[in-house]
Amino acid sequence: MTEKQDKHLQPSIEKSSLSYTDPAGRKIRVLSEKDALSLADSSRVPLKEVYEAALSIGIWPFRYVRNREILSGSEQLKLLRSSVCIVGAGGLGGNVAMLLGRVGIGRITSVDGDLFDETNLNRQAAAFTHSIGKEKALETASLIEAINPSVEVRGIRTRITRENGAEILSGADVMVDALDNIKDRFVLQALSRELKIPLVHGALAGFEGQVMTIFPEDNGLESIYGDPESSQDPSTRPEAVLGVPPMTAALVATHQAMEVLKILLGRGEPFRNKMLYLDLETGESRIYKFL
Repeated sequence: MTEKQDKHLQPSIEKSSLSYTDPAGRKIRVLSEKDALSLADSSRVPLKEVYEAALSIGIWPFRYVRNREILSGSEQLKLLRSSVCIVGAGGLGGNVAMLLGRVGIGRITSVDGDLFDETNLNRQAAAFTHSIGKEKALETASLIEAINPSVEVRGIRTRITRENGAEILSGADVMVDALDNIKDRFVLQALSRELKIPLVHGALAGFEGQVMTIFPEDNGLESIYGDPESSQDPSTRPEAVLGVPPMTAALVATHQAMEVLKILLGRGEPFRNKMLYLDLETGESRIYKFL
């Protein structure tokens, strides 16, 4: 949005805003989604631009008011202006997409070449009985739109490769590894290094999971998996042997979404050059540091 467009919307936003007392008793100005949609329609601009203009003058979109306790207005605005590409739309990717859509990431791309089947119903956020046989990436995109219509969302039905990756990832601030095999993860990491985009890795098997944030200059996946050229029999993959329950997928995805926020906002300490290991059954969590 240009400064001129911003200023054009601001008087209408101020007029449409309401006074709201938050749960801590603080009075703030908010803009309801109904009024924001009306302004977007009358001004012929995307809803996201109305929200950006509102935040730039200290008026909170009502849907984000409960973010206000832990995010500043400038941080919420930063998220609205950020772009995240999630590669994989299964147990991890669907949950990550849902969380990032709710928190207010402005542009989300979901990439997956598969269709939903009945075995996905136990854990995948965009898998419903009516989703069987439909494209995972497109169904995930529809779910994000239903959650938050201000998100600019793309669903791309393809398997990411070295050949198509640069075009798909163009403009992304962060990429998320929500894949289920080592070979494709190394492809994603190679693209991360080439395009200089941080990568948030996640994996799970049974009640165990792992999360690691990888910047382009880091050793990254080699620290976990060793030789990127080594092959793995699909039937021996840990998730194939141990299964993929919904609780593990949700928890690992939550940590991945939080890593995305850490990177975008420059807050906290990402799991960089170290891996978070989670065991839901024992309640254990450990951090493994790499040199």
